[in-house]
Amino acid sequence: MEKNKKIQIYCLFGASLILGLFGAVCLFLGIRTEYNDAMGYFNTDSLFAPVLYLCMVAGPVFGLVGWVLNRKHEAPDKALPGGIATVIASIIAASLVLYRSFSELSAYFNAPPSAKDTKALILALLALLTAASLILSALSKKDKAVNPWVSLLSFFPVIYCACCVLFLYFDQTVAVNSPIKFISQLTYLAFMLVFCAEAGLSLGRGGIYPRYFFALCCAAAVGGAGAVGALMCNVTASPCAGFAGADSFVKAGFFIYACVRFVYFAGIEATVGEKEIKAKKTEAEEPEIYESEE
Repeated sequence: MEKNKKIQIYCLFGASLILGLFGAVCLFLGIRTEYNDAMGYFNTDSLFAPVLYLCMVAGPVFGLVGWVLNRKHEAPDKALPGGIATVIASIIAASLVLYRSFSELSAYFNAPPSAKDTKALILALLALLTAASLILSALSKKDKAVNPWVSLLSFFPVIYCACCVLFLYFDQTVAVNSPIKFISQLTYLAFMLVFCAEAGLSLGRGGIYPRYFFALCCAAAVGGAGAVGALMCNVTASPCAGFAGADSFVKAGFFIYACVRFVYFAGIEATVGEKEIKAKKTEAEEPEIYESEE
């Protein structure tokens, strides 16, 4: 892969990450000073909310630019390489996912029968499979194209994020159209895109390379703003019901994981796809055909 292409990747992702972290600060300050927790909305004259939304939109825009610039490139037909950083990030993310599930299961079993919520059981099962997927993927050997166990389990983080989005939608503790709920849903959707791309690479689909970069930029900007901002609010006990509980820790774990995976993503040698190579060969052979006919 050309050096200038790698520079473009680093610059686009870096810009997405910086704006995502800046958006997290805006989210935190907006909740502290301009958010009405009883209503579930920012004040109409909020200054931080519009800046937050612009920062979150920038990531997908930068991701689309990278997608267009690298649309003809393909990754090797095997899972993304990993290392000690991936193992550590996977353990952190898996531990936080399990921590959230254990917290919700504890509340489930201690609640009266009329107040029990079955979503805790569903998320607990998916959390176990998600944690197993993250750790197994980090520890598995990357020398063969397809590891069937890794490929099978790689879809459970996607399902876990999708269920989180669905359960957030039906959460009655926050208004349906609250921006906090919407930000949380977008955060999980961004991480879901990353896990979808990882699942594709585990199946040997190297052509997913540009889409993977788009997903990483979304995770950096949208996921960064939503995850880090929610974590800051939770740690400082800021008044926001939508960011309460261990949910913010899970999003923070996924954000760390996505950032670490970008480091290995940027290090792979992406090549021009087979279709593009065949097209260039055809163009090169056409003049020779015409000369022979003359």
